Amino acid sequence: MKITKIGSVIYVLTGEEMNSNATLITCEDRVMLVDGFAGSHDAAELQNFIQLELKKELKLIVCTHYFSDHMAAFPLFRPVPIIAHQYYEHTFTTEAYRNQEKKTRFVTPAITFSDEMTIHWGSNTLNLFYNPGHTLSTIAIDIPEADTIIMGDHSVGNIVYLYYSTPLMIKRALENIKSRNRSRIIAGHDGVSGIEKIENSLIYLDKLERSVKEAYSIGGINRIKEIKVEQCLANTAKVVDFDEIFHSKNLKAIIDRGLFFESL
Repeated sequence: MKITKIGSVIYVLTGEEMNSNATLITCEDRVMLVDGFAGSHDAAELQNFIQLELKKELKLIVCTHYFSDHMAAFPLFRPVPIIAHQYYEHTFTTEAYRNQEKKTRFVTPAITFSDEMTIHWGSNTLNLFYNPGHTLSTIAIDIPEADTIIMGDHSVGNIVYLYYSTPLMIKRALENIKSRNRSRIIAGHDGVSGIEKIENSLIYLDKLERSVKEAYSIGGINRIKEIKVEQCLANTAKVVDFDEIFHSKNLKAIIDRGLFFESL
């Protein structure tokens, strides 16, 4: 488990399974958790870190979106209350590629909200706001004192993932994050990033659309299948594993749902 500290009270933990993130925000003898890892081993390490290293009591959990790769720790911390968007159940029940063990991670949130919610937690103000994109229930958490936004999975690697969404929804969500002018981004995976993560994802989305339309006009659907992720990345971005994995899934979603080329 990798630990990145922001200031004196924020800890970003990155697990081994899927490089999934969990963020801890301390306040005196208390701690709040945002998202809870993808793997059960990582979740157990998180529990030990809170109890043995921080020696604090977990009092509150916030979930950016109810997919199981961010929920592994939730059953370990019952009955700590969970905050989520009111559409959490839609997200959980529409998740694909999930085994039976991951279904058992579901814990009903104690508190839901629709648009905005503010939590004052020690020296930090957490502004939770509805920001659908990757899923219908995704929220983001703006922490102005830390110059940081926790945003969920609108960006993975250098790209976006379209399976559960539309290009316009993802674009609006990314632009909403960008408009907050924070220098640090905590996505659902891969630790802490700079604002370039948002820029790279927007460039990918734009280049992907142009590549799809060009490919379709030349050779139809079969030509779309040949689009390489390298064609769509920002010039400064280097291909990472997530890019390869989710670009392939994006092409399938584009073909299956007629994204980008349906109006040509």
